[in-house]
Amino acid sequence: MRRIEKSPEPAALVAHREHGGSYDSLHRADIRPQLLEDQRGLCCYCLKRLKDRPGQIKVEHFRPQHRHPELELSWHNLFAACRGGMGQPPAQQHCDTAKGGQRCDLDPLTVREADFRYHADGRISHQDPELDRQLNEVLHLNTPAIRRRRQATLDGFIRAMSQRKGTWPRAVLERELTRRLEKNPLDPYCMVIAGWLRRKLRQR
Repeated sequence: MRRIEKSPEPAALVAHREHGGSYDSLHRADIRPQLLEDQRGLCCYCLKRLKDRPGQIKVEHFRPQHRHPELELSWHNLFAACRGGMGQPPAQQHCDTAKGGQRCDLDPLTVREADFRYHADGRISHQDPELDRQLNEVLHLNTPAIRRRRQATLDGFIRAMSQRKGTWPRAVLERELTRRLEKNPLDPYCMVIAGWLRRKLRQR
């Protein structure tokens, strides 16, 4: 996961709320582009690349609507999520689809990226035991498919780096980390590479 910085809310959402509209009557196409821009093209949870096409993006309420109806049109409670294996068996579902109405404390607006660890086998973990449990049991961010994608992303990056001649001085690692995090849109599963680079920098 990565921390998301919200831009000012779209004027269409403000107007809809001021006119007493509900979430059900909201035209999602009015907010999806800004959600994607803020998230730099990635799912708010698994970091899969998203495309603004009908049926390919879910507008996620981080605080579930049935528990927090007062937040149904709150810009800071709305995110773009992938379909998360919708229609698949529960064990293959992830992100918002797996989360449903469960409590989740991994708020995309406040997560600390340094608290996550990305492992060579594609797993993601969190240093806090409860948040680590939620990664696995609420968001299902370690399903086999997601782990394979993260592992393939990291393996491909390491292969590309290994083709460089000589060692990787600190300046090269720092430059590569900055380049990876400044791209817009970001590369899918980019945080697995960022995590690897940060770990290497700590070892220097």
